[in-house]
Amino acid sequence: MTFDYERGIKMKKTFSHELLIYPCPIVLITSKYKNIENVLAVSWAGVASSHPEYVTISIKKSRFSHTLIMKSKVFTINMINKELLKKADYCGTYSAKSVNKFEKCGFTQLAGKHINVPMIKECPINIECSVCQTLELGSHTLIIGKVIGKFIDSNIYIDKLYESLDPVVYFRPNYYSINKTLLGTYGKMNEVIANNEEIF
Repeated sequence: MTFDYERGIKMKKTFSHELLIYPCPIVLITSKYKNIENVLAVSWAGVASSHPEYVTISIKKSRFSHTLIMKSKVFTINMINKELLKKADYCGTYSAKSVNKFEKCGFTQLAGKHINVPMIKECPINIECSVCQTLELGSHTLIIGKVIGKFIDSNIYIDKLYESLDPVVYFRPNYYSINKTLLGTYGKMNEVIANNEEIF
């Protein structure tokens, strides 16, 4: 396959806005150091490795949670659903320096099983992590966490996870529910391409 470089350049323009990859998940990060605890909404989060399991979160250095995580070396990821969106937005807007977000949002705290960080009962999935590496990358610190505990509501069936979670995503500056139309299944979408030799 050939590419017309000159024509290709004319079809594109420089993207000068802030670099972001959309859409982003929305999670609540709980942290605790000594007797100080906090909950922060984060959209820059993802899976880094499946075997063994590692995750990443990216947090501004000015955030109160940044200090707690850097000192304690542990944190918990709490997955939200549509019902928790307004509370998650609040947790990403207000600082724990001026308000107790656990109390303000009415979150029920569950004691961590493997680490001394509370889980949020109302969140359907909770993931306990220990910090294994951090990278200072300008405005944010990339935190790599090793998963040491995973918990899910007992009324959720793994084979119907998507229907049960009612997930939402962030497409700056707005939040969106995910259309539940099934578009395909991983590994089974490529048959048309695989059987069409002309494409390659």
